[in-house]
Amino acid sequence: MAVTAILVEDDRLLASALAKALASHGIEVLRDFPNAEGVLSFVEQRRPDVALIDLDLGPGPTGLDIAKALRSAMPRIGLVILTSYVDPRLKGIDLPALPRGTKYLTKNDANDVTKVAEALLKAANSPLIRSKPWTASHRIQLTDAQIEVLLMVAEGLTNPAIAERRGVSVNAVEQMLSKMYLALEIPEATGKNQRVQLVGAYLRGIGRLD
Repeated sequence: MAVTAILVEDDRLLASALAKALASHGIEVLRDFPNAEGVLSFVEQRRPDVALIDLDLGPGPTGLDIAKALRSAMPRIGLVILTSYVDPRLKGIDLPALPRGTKYLTKNDANDVTKVAEALLKAANSPLIRSKPWTASHRIQLTDAQIEVLLMVAEGLTNPAIAERRGVSVNAVEQMLSKMYLALEIPEATGKNQRVQLVGAYLRGIGRLD
């Protein structure tokens, strides 16, 4: 018997492609949704084995909101979160924890349907197996404090503004940035602005830049 699934993905082309490709891996996609509307009532009626949910769905409930609601309504449903963020902390270092057993995939992983199918089958078969914190396998080599500074740099804040917001000296911010350049292998090179390259690293981390 095929594993049954739903998709919650606002990229309609991706949702359609995944639904078709997953069928060849023994996964029947009962329905795909562009957002949270109608998801909970459908799941309560059809009782799918697993849900693949995009973290970012535009205005309204997030994929994390949907995952929590589904786990509450159907405690043994498998949950897989899909997102462009290679490190979830780039969405915010205070991002709430995932429901127990939730698996995590990047959209780069979605290019390989076998990886998606394996994650869905694993989640369907072992929906409550406690997984590692969702940054354990998908994180760039920065501390939480450095991630916080990276988000401020991407926001366009100057070093003095970052120092004021964090309650530290400008020198402390400069030292942290130097360590971040080393960690992300951003060299000090003539003609290249390290701060701009740092923003580039952030954009790659959220899937906005190849």
